[in-house]
Amino acid sequence: MRSHLLSQSTSTPAGEPATRRGVVLGGSLAGLLAARVLADHLAEVIVVDRDDLDGDLTAPRRGVPQSPHSHGLLVRGSQAIEAIVPGFTAAVLARGGLQADVVARSRWLMSDNLLSRGPSGLVGLLASRTLVEAEVRRLVRSSGNVSLLGGHDIVGLRPDASGTRVAGVLVSPRVASGAVGPHAGDVVRDLPATLVIDATGRGSRAPRWLADLGFPAPEETTVDAQIRYVTRQFAARDGVLDDLDADIVGTRPGSGRAGVALRQEDRRWTVTLAEQFGGEPPCDLAGFRAFAATLPTAGIVTIAERCEPLGPAVRFAYPASRWRHWERLDRRLEGLVMIGDAVCSFNPIYGQGMSSAAHQALVLRQLLRSHGTHALATRSAAAFARVVATPWALATGSDRRFPGQPAKPLPERLVDHYLDRLLEVATEDHVVTVAFSRVLNLLAAPPSLLSPRLAWRVLGPGSGGVVRRARGARADRAAATARPLPGAVPAGPRDGGLSVALGHRIPALGAGAGVLDPADG
Repeated sequence: MRSHLLSQSTSTPAGEPATRRGVVLGGSLAGLLAARVLADHLAEVIVVDRDDLDGDLTAPRRGVPQSPHSHGLLVRGSQAIEAIVPGFTAAVLARGGLQADVVARSRWLMSDNLLSRGPSGLVGLLASRTLVEAEVRRLVRSSGNVSLLGGHDIVGLRPDASGTRVAGVLVSPRVASGAVGPHAGDVVRDLPATLVIDATGRGSRAPRWLADLGFPAPEETTVDAQIRYVTRQFAARDGVLDDLDADIVGTRPGSGRAGVALRQEDRRWTVTLAEQFGGEPPCDLAGFRAFAATLPTAGIVTIAERCEPLGPAVRFAYPASRWRHWERLDRRLEGLVMIGDAVCSFNPIYGQGMSSAAHQALVLRQLLRSHGTHALATRSAAAFARVVATPWALATGSDRRFPGQPAKPLPERLVDHYLDRLLEVATEDHVVTVAFSRVLNLLAAPPSLLSPRLAWRVLGPGSGGVVRRARGARADRAAATARPLPGAVPAGPRDGGLSVALGHRIPALGAGAGVLDPADG
């Protein structure tokens, strides 16, 4: 496969139009899904990545350092992937993945409020990042006009003669061990392209490539996350959390600690412990268990203490969420589309990255179907900004309530108070829990939480007793596992990060914003 691709990768003679070829930079989830979408509109699509793409994916990829950790595929994400690569869900289930009601089979402690459990109609998919990516890769590779070119570095972009549009991608084979320099001894090759999609993630070098070509770099918004987390695998054991497939402890007020346990294929649990703006969970088993014991629900520590550990712990650090505002550029290189974490990367503790990438790929398909590749760079930048607005608000709204962060404006603080009460009511009101879960799973827009029907349940006279009981339970949990973060504000509930999306900062979000097009399944 590789030799065939390189034989096609010589430069196009001056004045000769490139073939109708798309080149996707990055072979992770966003890149693979984008490639499958492009395959319906271009004669040929090539996916380039520095990792080996020839074989089946059976272990975490080196190019995805977060791969061994707990990954959440939200309901919206699994729906979007299935719409782009039909058969994905069945393939994951055949290899041991699980489907379950994300409310009935999960325990959610959000803002230190234990949400009600019961049927919700929201069916999620539980599988490791490796399995999800492996099955997407296999299905995409089966497309007759998609080729995977692994083992290559991306050197840069080649513009056309006018300098206004991308005409190709410069690539180079990975250097052998011991070579000096990023491309030492290698000949840089040219892959002509009609369209280039950058799915190289948070580390995308597109801003630098564009600056070299005389184009402006996008503005960036960053919000500190300062999160460190450690993950261990455990063999599932009968009698340990048999009624749960997921146990989620959101970051606690004043402590910065969180945890998540997810059932995965091969009868195992993936358990991740995290801490923000403070220390770091220990990697040794005894320390890992001791840290888990400080969480306010007993499920995660029960797994850590009663189930057999599988392999060593792995750690990861994430400094800040970052949104590159490609949509704000007034001048851009046409034919270059940014997608996935190359647009916006979120604090991973909220489990939104894969689902956001899948939704962007689905929107890309809608754009291509409606207008083809014409002005796709501009249209996709605007559309993807709308896609990431909600998960960005979910992640950064919560992180911005930590001590030391800039004060929120009054409208956001007012909405925060409403969301605090909503989560308290959700401890007993299952209608409220399901409505909140739909937003968390990116199936409904945040303003849906302000509907008159829901607001009455949250603020009406019947909610007072529920709120008092929720606050009492929260106080009991806080007293049992108190470990205040230095400089922390007194314990009061923290929202799920929704206040920005509900308030004045994202006026584009309407009641139906961000919901799957029915045509896309």
